[in-house]
Amino acid sequence: MKEIVSAIEGAAAVSLDAVLPQGISPDKVLVFDIETTGLSREHDTVYLIGCAYLAGGQWMLKQFLAEKEVEERVVLSAFWNFAGPYEAFLTYNGDRFDLPFIRERNLRYGINDILRGRESIDLYKHILPMKKLLSLPDARLKTIEQFLGIQRKDTLGGRELIDVFKAYAVSPDEEKEKTILLHNADDLKGLILTLPVLGYAAFTDAIDDIRVIKAQARAYDDLEGEKHWELYMELSLPFSVPAPFKCNRDECYLRAFADTAVLRVPLVIGELKFFYAGWRDYYYLPEEDTALHKSVAEFVDKLHRVKATPATCYTRKESRFLKQWAMLFEPVFRTSYEDNTLYFEITDELKQSREDLSLYAAHVIHHIIS
Repeated sequence: MKEIVSAIEGAAAVSLDAVLPQGISPDKVLVFDIETTGLSREHDTVYLIGCAYLAGGQWMLKQFLAEKEVEERVVLSAFWNFAGPYEAFLTYNGDRFDLPFIRERNLRYGINDILRGRESIDLYKHILPMKKLLSLPDARLKTIEQFLGIQRKDTLGGRELIDVFKAYAVSPDEEKEKTILLHNADDLKGLILTLPVLGYAAFTDAIDDIRVIKAQARAYDDLEGEKHWELYMELSLPFSVPAPFKCNRDECYLRAFADTAVLRVPLVIGELKFFYAGWRDYYYLPEEDTALHKSVAEFVDKLHRVKATPATCYTRKESRFLKQWAMLFEPVFRTSYEDNTLYFEITDELKQSREDLSLYAAHVIHHIIS
């Protein structure tokens, strides 16, 4: 077995604060990643364990590499001896793979499991809820690295690396060793460098503190040349996002960069209906396509009125409207009685209220990322 120690360049400024368990200092957190000959805990072996740790403010890397497949027990024992002083362990998807795998291998050799009862921090679990917000296809480590613009030197996948190790175990040479160690080193460096993505948790936690600094209605042409209208809002964020991102839902578009964002929401210009409660107290006037309360409709000729139904108990309004996904602003308008989509009118009062516009912006963003 070989032990290789090196410095991790370019990661000194990365902080563990976002995931640090209470009462545990950063230098008591060990980041680790394992390389195995397959996915079976019963039949495959661990041939490399890489550890990243803080020493004097510098991220360091220590790797335990088997030179033969039969050296798995030596690698595991060396790792456990090194990990002993640490109080928390940081992995990427480690709760599902790394930890169960090495624990199963421990049982095979009767090695004491010192991780049990200590803090496990699985970065994957922290990042997974942000997948939709960031419009990511998945939450794999390499996907997050690409989103943040993190460059890897390693070009191999885990399966390809297995073949390299098996060839190395038969005929060791420096080139194969460098290839194996680089893959593991890049995984650990990538894990550390993706920690800033947790800054997006601040976005979801502080949506209600976002403020509209500018709002305007504007027209645009779609790909077919048809004109549409939208409410365009420029937002001030109470934090700075680690990297620009965009997401959308129901034709609402959010784009964030640094401490600002842009939100675009479809604007409906035309006629919608307001449906009265208590339809039994109304008459419907077919010729005028509107409903009137009985106290007023009794003066209308009986030939020109009928008893209202829930679907005809409305008055029409021509204006500009915005969609809402809960009853945020009243009165509420709809296209028809059967339509559950809610709208509210853009009044002069709303246009002049930064507070109401900010409330609406938060409402839309909650909908986009829900």
